[in-house]
Amino acid sequence: MNYRHVALTLLVAASALASVAGLGTLLPTGTHPAPSSELAPSQSHGATGSAAALPPPATPRSAALGGLLSVPGASTPTSMTYDSAAGYLFLVTPTRGTSGSSTLGSWAFQSGGWTQLFTVLAPPSREYASLAFDGQSGQVLLFGGYSPSGTFLSDTWGFSSGHWTNLTGSSSVTPPARADAGLAYDAAGNFTLMYGGYGATGPLSTGTLSDTWEYSSGNWTQVSTTVTPPPSGAMAYDANLSSVVYYGGVGLLGICTASTYEFRGGAWTDVSSSISGSPGPIALESMTYDPQYGGVVAYGGVCGLGIAGVSLTLSSSNSTWALSAGSWARVAARSAPAPSYGGDLAYDPSSAGLLLFGGVEPTLIGVGKVTQQLSGGTFLCAQYAWARLGPNLTSSASLAETGMNVTLHVANAVVSGNATYSYSGFPGVCANASGPTVQCRASQTGNFTMRMNATLLLGLSGSGLAVANVTASVAIQVVPGLVMAPLSASLPVGEVGVPMTLSASVSDGVRVSAYQYGGLPGGCASVSAPSLSCTPSTSGAFTVSLTALDILGVRDTETVPVQVAARASVESFSLSRAVVDLGMETNASAVLLGGVGPFAVVFGTLPQGCLTVDSLTLTCRPSATGTFGFDLQVRDALNVRAVSNTTLRVNPFPTVRSAGLSNTTVKVGARTTFELTLAGGTQPFVVTYSGLPSGCATANTTQLLCTPRVSGNFTITVTATDAVGARVVTTAHLTVESQSPVTRPVGGGSSGIPPFAEGLATGSALFAGIVSALLVRGRARTRESRRLAAELLGGVETQGEGLAEEAERIGPGAG
Repeated sequence: MNYRHVALTLLVAASALASVAGLGTLLPTGTHPAPSSELAPSQSHGATGSAAALPPPATPRSAALGGLLSVPGASTPTSMTYDSAAGYLFLVTPTRGTSGSSTLGSWAFQSGGWTQLFTVLAPPSREYASLAFDGQSGQVLLFGGYSPSGTFLSDTWGFSSGHWTNLTGSSSVTPPARADAGLAYDAAGNFTLMYGGYGATGPLSTGTLSDTWEYSSGNWTQVSTTVTPPPSGAMAYDANLSSVVYYGGVGLLGICTASTYEFRGGAWTDVSSSISGSPGPIALESMTYDPQYGGVVAYGGVCGLGIAGVSLTLSSSNSTWALSAGSWARVAARSAPAPSYGGDLAYDPSSAGLLLFGGVEPTLIGVGKVTQQLSGGTFLCAQYAWARLGPNLTSSASLAETGMNVTLHVANAVVSGNATYSYSGFPGVCANASGPTVQCRASQTGNFTMRMNATLLLGLSGSGLAVANVTASVAIQVVPGLVMAPLSASLPVGEVGVPMTLSASVSDGVRVSAYQYGGLPGGCASVSAPSLSCTPSTSGAFTVSLTALDILGVRDTETVPVQVAARASVESFSLSRAVVDLGMETNASAVLLGGVGPFAVVFGTLPQGCLTVDSLTLTCRPSATGTFGFDLQVRDALNVRAVSNTTLRVNPFPTVRSAGLSNTTVKVGARTTFELTLAGGTQPFVVTYSGLPSGCATANTTQLLCTPRVSGNFTITVTATDAVGARVVTTAHLTVESQSPVTRPVGGGSSGIPPFAEGLATGSALFAGIVSALLVRGRARTRESRRLAAELLGGVETQGEGLAEEAERIGPGAG
């Protein structure tokens, strides 16, 4: 929906209502009071001088976008202001690409021609956005507008150095959504002023707004005023008056007004009574400050005439008026464009004149039916005369790369009827080269001049249709397309915690504006540079990509596989024997995780007799005793160290300090003790005896009690084995003699032995002794009784002891 058209419809309806109500006829635009004198340009306010050179175009998102944006035209409502920082007129317009998507195009006008600006980021598409250069922040300020989907917008954007920035979130307060609001920078107050417009929150009768806002230091602030101008007027900052000037608009019941207001000191004031002359009742005119005239200049506008119940007439103006020295006066401007309203008007220092772009030419067909025709072309008012600029040939890029799309377009021409076109000189292949817009793909390098020859039927203001043979040209330079060398990694295989570098070089193209890395391992973040140094924090296999984008939107992508190993570490490190005896062998072994081979292995702090090896296994025979810290250090190919340690204790080898029998010669049944004393070794020991006579059993002891039962010569071998398997062996010789014969005592029987035992004494001494001991065990329980029994049987004390013990071994009840 076109809200300026809606405003006209409301204005016409209000005119009819006013007629029915007997309020009289609205003053049509064509009946302005004649000025007392026409105003010539002030000689004291010349041009501001030549503007700065146009900066390079901003960067499009991709090369494909280069040819999709249309040239500026009056096909859609536009917004324009002078960008003091960049030195050109800046215009935004909704445009539609070949895919049907709608974007907000940006254009610059300088030195008589339009240049399209390609931006990476742009505000969403809209019509009737408010646009002004904000002197405080040094950027063009954009607010609101009306979206293609039919929504009023309330976002704030800034344009500076070829780039858009969304400023909406920087302000704690945002004005209500609106379109077509007045916006002007107040240099005296150092803020940007916004007033009125159309919005969904306005009165239901018209949708118009009458609130005032100031933008300063990134914040919007609403200004409360008791006086407000009528809606739908024109607003501009007057440098001579040091205040914002507002003129015209639609008052009560849609009646056009002819009032002049000033905003000064935070309030609106109606200053109409102090200003002579007037452009007359008017609305939706275009207004800007012109230093040639030393004041604000207004052009065009629209107003209605209502005749009750019969018909409605809508007329618009093509008059030019200037406010200077406290008086409105008509500018003596020749060859004015067709009457229109709502065009974009701004002063262009590079042309030393007023530039008018677009606008609407309204007519009325039937009762209440308004039709509008969009005015075309770009007009310049300089040296007392309006002149149409163009047609001219424009290119979407003055600098292109091979393989890049370039769009040529015939601009600043409003074509009525059929037209013929032909193009020549382009270094590549062009498609559909028979219309006002042609898309070509560059295939050659060099400097070229593209020419367009056309026969056009031009719609010229005031003169109907005219046939024009037009020749236009545009220069373009084509350079080799962007090419990026293969992406490389400084390490074929990296490692967690080890810095690595990814890099690629770019040749040809036009100044790379951005680099983007993808697929990076953890710990690495993308940077906008052809080389990236980072320290990976995650292991794995990665495919890293690098995309280079130049200022023309051409891009190239390269990839490289990157392997990142886990950081080197020792999972386990151990000794086959943590305790050994001197001269014994122990084996060290380690298990390594991660890292990048080859590996260098060093064992440190080894005991004497052990030599380090470059291996994860080591066999060692210590030649010194003590406790040693057994250290392991592994260094991989990337100089990453992994360390571990354990402890080794080396004891002296075991030796026999002393060994021997308490009696080396004994009688059968007599006792002898083997004593063994050990030195060194690793406790505990296991002691075993071999070669013992019958009646002596081995035992794990260093002190063995032995009572032989048989006679003979014996070599006893003693083996002591310590906890780590070290052995020492010693021997001892034992002679066991037979028992002496038993001697019968004189006067047998006097000892108290039963008479039948005496007969046994004549037999084997051993047998008699055993029998007698058994008898004694049955009658006497004391050691002395058993010894006495042995003596009575004719044995000595030791033999008796042996016999008694033998009887004890045989057990009670044996007799």
